[in-house]
This record gives sequence, C-alpha cells and structure tokens, in this order.
Amino acid sequence: MYRKKYHSRWGEIGLIMLDKTESCFSEYSQSTLYNSRTAPLTDAILVFVEVRCRTSGIYGSPAATVDRRKQAKILNTARASLAKHTEYNDLPVRFDVVAVTRRNYSPKILWIRDAFQ
Repeated sequence: MYRKKYHSRWGEIGLIMLDKTESCFSEYSQSTLYNSRTAPLTDAILVFVEVRCRTSGIYGSPAATVDRRKQAKILNTARASLAKHTEYNDLPVRFDVVAVTRRNYSPKILWIRDAFQ
C-alpha cells in the first residue's frame, strides 16, 4: 500500500505506507515473486508520513512546524483514512515526519520515525 496526499475534511497526509518487517516474507520462497496485494499483512505497520519542506533553516527546522495542533489534524485525518479503509484497522500505526531543507539546490532530509511519541 502506498498513497500520496490523502485528503479528508480534517486535512491531508503526505504519504501513507506499509512498513513490513523481514518476517512478512518468510513464508514466501525466494523464487516466488512477492505481491503486496495478495500477501498477508502480518508484521506490518501502517505509517502515516507528514512531509514538511523549507528552503532554509533560518526560521527553524521544518520538523518544528509539526506542533500539537498539526499533530491533532494528522491524527483526525488518519482516523478518517482508517474509517474508509477498514482492511488496515488491525495493524499497528506509526506517525513519521520527513523534514526537507533545501539549500543551494541540495536537499537535507531528516526522517523522524515515530515522531509523535
């Protein structure tokens, strides 16, 4: 599963992905091509990713813009997504933030896993 820019009345989420551990692949032989649509969702984590971008760090990092209010919007949007896609309701959920700062056309990317802890 991979979606870009999920929209709801509460807001939007940049990315929604599945993070699958190695044990997900254990029942499939190496010769079998893995198909994410037919494979079981065991040991997978549903990840909602907020992507923040700034052209410089003068006014703070992009990650700092994900304050409590923004987190609440993301949580409500994630709930709306789960209400629509009930096949993912049994999965654990994680919220990540990807902070991108672009300086002189060279991006600096910081991925914060489990950012809302």
